[in-house]
Parts: sequence; C-alpha cells; structure tokens
Amino acid sequence: MRCALSKQRFKMNDPIIELIDLGEKISLLLNHGFNQIKKATKLAEKSGLNESEISRFRNRRDNRINSNKFNGLCNAYPQIPEQLWHQPFEIFAQEIGLSSFQKPALAMLPTNQPQIPLMGIDFQSRIKDREFLERRFEIMKGYWEIFSYSISVRKKPYIIYNILEIKKLNENGYIECLMPYGDFNYYGYCFFVSNTTYFILEEINLLNEILFFATNSPERNINPILNGIMIGLTGGSSELIAIPSAAKISLHHIESLNFIKEKYKLTNDGSSIKEIIKKIRLILNSDTTQLNDILPLIDNHVPQDAIPFALRAKLF
Repeated sequence: MRCALSKQRFKMNDPIIELIDLGEKISLLLNHGFNQIKKATKLAEKSGLNESEISRFRNRRDNRINSNKFNGLCNAYPQIPEQLWHQPFEIFAQEIGLSSFQKPALAMLPTNQPQIPLMGIDFQSRIKDREFLERRFEIMKGYWEIFSYSISVRKKPYIIYNILEIKKLNENGYIECLMPYGDFNYYGYCFFVSNTTYFILEEINLLNEILFFATNSPERNINPILNGIMIGLTGGSSELIAIPSAAKISLHHIESLNFIKEKYKLTNDGSSIKEIIKKIRLILNSDTTQLNDILPLIDNHVPQDAIPFALRAKLF
C-alpha cells in the first residue's frame, strides 16, 4: 500500500511530517529484518533515504521527515499501512506482529524520571533487603568516572573514559543507572550478590549490545572506588563482526559534573555530558601520566606465570 501524504499543520512549501517514535520504529524493523531489510544500507537503497538520515532518526531521536522521504520509507515497507506510522511504538509493534518487543524504556518516559520495567530474569542470590539497598544507594548515588582500555581500538592502547549516573533505587530493589557512550546510551540495573556488585546495561538506541560489569561492593561513604571486569562487544570499522571481549574497569565516585570540569580544567560553556566525555578522553589519551594511579587498576596484561592464568580484577 503506497502512502498518501498526511494532513499537516505545516505550510505546503514546507512539507514536513512529524512521526512519533520514528527512530525506534526503524530500529525495530531493521533489528528484526522486516521485509528482508536488515541493514541501513539496504533501507537507503529501497527507500531513497540516505544513511545519514537513517542514523539521525535512530540515534538523535529526530521524528521529523520530509513527506517525499516518508513516501519512500513507506514504499520500502508496503505491508505497513501509512496511518500505522503515526501510532505510538507499542501499537506499531503489535500491528506488525512484533508485540513481544518492548520500546527502550528511556525513550518512553521523561528523562528526569527514568524508570525501566523489571528485567525478565531474577536471581535468588540477589540481596533484596530494603534497608541494606537504601544504604548502598546513598553511597553510590550521583556520578561515577569509569576508566578502562578500549576493546575496539586496534592501533594503540586507548583509554576509554565514561561517566555513569546512578539514578534511583526502584521498588523492585534494583538501582537504575545511565551511561552515555558516544552517540549511544546504555541504561540498566545495578544489584548486589554477597560482596559483589553487578551492573547490566543495555544499549537503548540500536538495541545491539548488553554490557556486564562485576566489581567489588562500595564499603566507604567518601570517594568509593569499584574495580572489576567488564564484558562487552568490540566495535568500529576495523572489525568485520562484533567479538565478545573483556577488560578491567575502575569506577570512581565524584561529587558532581562541576567537580569533573574543575578536575580537568574544562570551561563552563554549557557542554552536554557527552561533549564533556569526548573532551576528557582527548585530554587523558594525550597525556596518560595523569592516570598513574589508575593505569595499574585497568592493566589487562596477564603474566605468563600467573596462577590462576586469567584476567582478574585488581581490588587493592
């Protein structure tokens, strides 16, 4: 079914349509290979959109599309009625037979009060005592600097710097957290088993990766540090496929974003948190002597005579 132009509140010489959840809908279709279209390159070929436009819809949450481009998008998916594109994500997914797929939770709710549904699995060993969890949350809430070596950059050892925000303790006893990463966002949970802290973070733009952190538990109220192991996927143009990889990781609690700006001598120019992260990565990789205390904590070298012969977190 070809799409007719929708009624718009825009001028006729400015035919722009705003479609709710457009990027999430496109990601859903590509991730499931709907109409045998699995890659943005093929969607661009079928629809007349270019890859940068598709990326803008998916990664920047831009819901505005030129009416001619919208017609091309509909032509790439003739099974989807034009009016269905105007429906919320959940209705769209249900009508095309993918109702079990959930929209990324961060996009569903106000960014100042993010909530995510309870994960589909749970663990009997997870600590659920509310008083214990509230004490842990008081120690952990706010921002954490994350240091590790890149598992993707191949030319040289490259320091990855990120900022993790611990946002809230939800009613199910999980601590919710957000980590911006380049053009993407990872959102997920932190929970505790015995003396270990676990983080499970899902990439919520492309829905193509889950990160796992396993660290010690925060015991002190002032400037706590978490050291552990991260498991994720390699990425970048140098890799033909994503490869499961692991690296040591070190998380350091900080007072505020202003403290970070002062620490790295950044101007208070209203930069977003993602822009701040990019600036600090450049600073750290241009002079790694600033990290003399941290580099031993994230060194991934395993000596030949190490027993056990394994990558192990350096806790102390």
